[in-house]
Amino acid sequence: MKAFKWILGILAVIVAVVLIWAALLPKSFYSESKILISQPAIMIYQSVVSFENRPDWDPWLFSDPSAEVEIVPLPENNFVGSEYHWDGEIIGEGHIRVDSVVFGKEIFSSLFFGESENPSKIIWKCIPGAEGTEVAWTIASSTAYPLERILFSFMEKGMKERLTKGLNNLKVIMEGKATRLSYFKDLTLERQTAFHSVVVKGETTMGERSEVMASLFSALLMDIGNQRLQIIGAPFSFYYDSCANKEPFLFYAGLPVNKQVQGLHWSESFTFEEQDVIAVTHIGPYDELQLTYTFMIQYMEKNQVPFSGRIIEYYLNDLTMVSSDELETKIVFLLRQ
Repeated sequence: MKAFKWILGILAVIVAVVLIWAALLPKSFYSESKILISQPAIMIYQSVVSFENRPDWDPWLFSDPSAEVEIVPLPENNFVGSEYHWDGEIIGEGHIRVDSVVFGKEIFSSLFFGESENPSKIIWKCIPGAEGTEVAWTIASSTAYPLERILFSFMEKGMKERLTKGLNNLKVIMEGKATRLSYFKDLTLERQTAFHSVVVKGETTMGERSEVMASLFSALLMDIGNQRLQIIGAPFSFYYDSCANKEPFLFYAGLPVNKQVQGLHWSESFTFEEQDVIAVTHIGPYDELQLTYTFMIQYMEKNQVPFSGRIIEYYLNDLTMVSSDELETKIVFLLRQ
């Protein structure tokens, strides 16, 4: 009996010590890792927020390669609400949900393990610099007393190592595939000079875009040849209403020419007046132009830019000369006069 009481006393002391220790531990858990990646911030942001390439660099999947992954994307809403699910024998079950973003800069997500309704918070920050982009990946969570505080205290070192490994994996992918993802450059406020053009009206969806554009430009070239006009600039699309980035696209396909003419068969003559514009150059496939449009619309709304709702896309090169990753599209937003 004395031995039993003695054992109970020792257990009580141990429990008391553990509870006191847990009470002294932080009420929240926080871990962060950073790395410098020699790519534009927008490219890194897009790779992380879309979840598309995450299985290639996810440090937890490396320890459980047989785990099943499912991606639920919502690209039309800037990926807010999209989810990344996993289920593995080693890493267990869970998912990440994108809660909000600052386009091209920050991603805020919730991380759920199993059936837990108390998520950890994940934050990504992409900070441009002279030598590349500083990428910070952090995880933070409140910890319930006493068990979660104790468990998270043992996880601190391992979590830091996992975040660092993931960033190293991401760096290898991003710097090894420099032009795989779209990005934009050369955001400028400028004065577009007046020019003459030959245009033809069109309507298309993104899936039919290539075929429709080829047909329209063929008609333009026939009229230009018949009139012996000179092409003096890049081919373009002119979106003349406020729904330029929504399907179906209503637009004019056009070519700048050296003079205004009459008597065109397939097309019509149109002169663009000199006016103020905001221009940006998109690098990458045409079907990823929406990413640059999303940023620009947010930028103009935030800065109260007097956007007219009309847009010109100039196609500075084409797929017969370069790969889709190297396509350059200058997007010009016409401002109200």
